[in-house]
Amino acid sequence: MQPERGTEDGEATPRLVTRRRVVVGAVAATICATVPNLGAVAAANAPSSRLLTRGLTRARFAPHAGTSVTLRAAGAPAVPATLVGVEDLAGEAVRHLAGSPDAYALRVRVRSSSQILGGTVGIRHPRFGAVALFVTPSSRTARYQDYIAVINRVLR
Repeated sequence: MQPERGTEDGEATPRLVTRRRVVVGAVAATICATVPNLGAVAAANAPSSRLLTRGLTRARFAPHAGTSVTLRAAGAPAVPATLVGVEDLAGEAVRHLAGSPDAYALRVRVRSSSQILGGTVGIRHPRFGAVALFVTPSSRTARYQDYIAVINRVLR
């Protein structure tokens, strides 16, 4: 057995756990768990095959802002919602990504009476198909709860 890089005695050096590594690992695990055979899913479901050919770009979702979607968490009933908008990512660190086709946030709104838990949720629309995205609760009013799904395919 050869020592790991950076050591002479073969003792393993600890790896730094960063938020990015945790998120990347969680996304990879979610994809592997939810789509064990991506080819079979694409062949069986036309909206999913459109997703594979067109990708998760801003242009896929932006024309549908203001239209109805359906949210479904694993093991839960479908919840009617509205795709409120496709927004730039917030924060100084990502200001350079404003308008990027590969870095944006989807804002989805549901009635407060039909809240869902944050996590991986299926989002279905008759035009852009079905996608599974990680959503987190955002702003809330007496009548509505917003959820945000962040898509960032930019590595810098």
